[in-house]
Amino acid sequence: MRKGDRKYILTDHIRIRPGDPREVAVVKWIFDRFLEVRSETVIAWELNQKGLVSSTETPWTRAAVGILLRNESYIGNLIFNRKSRKLRQNAVTKSS
Repeated sequence: MRKGDRKYILTDHIRIRPGDPREVAVVKWIFDRFLEVRSETVIAWELNQKGLVSSTETPWTRAAVGILLRNESYIGNLIFNRKSRKLRQNAVTKSS
């Protein structure tokens, strides 16, 4: 699926696969660098110095690096069915 695409039919399935090799390399670098410096601010500064932009095509911020480092998909957890929503209704959190 492309950015902004939505899956509307319950029977449709989505497979998660690695993205663009350059983006994968940046994500790996961020995780490796965090192990060295333990600072989201330093990583954001270094990414901006290299001229790299985030997926939103904006400069990196400490918050953006933090979100990436805590993203369940990037740390290896496959997540699904946390919330359910019918069209034009509020989301309902599902309990496990």
